[in-house]
Amino acid sequence: MSPVQYIPAMLETLKSLPDDPEDLKGLVALMGEEIKSLTLKVEDLQGQLAAHRKARFGSKSEKPRSAGLRLAGRHRDRAGRSGAA
Repeated sequence: MSPVQYIPAMLETLKSLPDDPEDLKGLVALMGEEIKSLTLKVEDLQGQLAAHRKARFGSKSEKPRSAGLRLAGRHRDRAGRSGAA
């Protein structure tokens, strides 16, 4: 069974928690394993998404600040050329 199918069962279990401490420990352990599994899945999907973005759009060659400075420099260059002409 996939991890997602356990979630509704866990939520149902939380509506009526067992009174036995050992059963509660088991439930907590099960939920901890589920959280760990889902966290690993999310990290894997984030890695896949980053790889797909890099393949589609390429890697970032400039930081936003340097791009802004480059654009500001172009603006000054154009202003200087139009004033000199």
